[in-house]
Amino acid sequence: MIAVRLLIATLLLSPCGCQPGTIANVNAEPSAERLEYITQFKNIDTPNRGFITLDQATAYYDNLFAQLDKNGDGYLDAAELKVLLPIMQAKTGAELLTKLDRNVDGKVSRSEFLVIVNWLFQLASSSDRLTLEDTQKGAPPSAPRPKTRDPADTPPTGPRRPG
Repeated sequence: MIAVRLLIATLLLSPCGCQPGTIANVNAEPSAERLEYITQFKNIDTPNRGFITLDQATAYYDNLFAQLDKNGDGYLDAAELKVLLPIMQAKTGAELLTKLDRNVDGKVSRSEFLVIVNWLFQLASSSDRLTLEDTQKGAPPSAPRPKTRDPADTPPTGPRRPG
């Protein structure tokens, strides 16, 4: 009988996964950014396997580049990028051009455009395979993080010593 009471007391006093704050809120709505990663993932995962490869994503965005390049010059300008504004969370074609134009020549080449694949795969737990579960997790490493104050940036307090 003492053993049963001891077991009950241990169970009642020990932390468990059912306490508030110990597990993620599964009912929480994903952020708009996270929803876009999930949407892009599902666009690429046409066989609905629950994962995509780096090659699949590259082929998808390579094809998308070709579709967007309306004038066939091998580059995308701000007007051709406008279609992607909701996807890339930009307000204007010029803003999106600035995000993607790595060499600042005023246009986006195919290789500059394919950097989107790298952004998507920052979520991956594997270097060549991204799962739907990966896209549903936390923010990618390159996502802006809240700024924390660096103690080294704090000016010293107290009386100044003569130099």
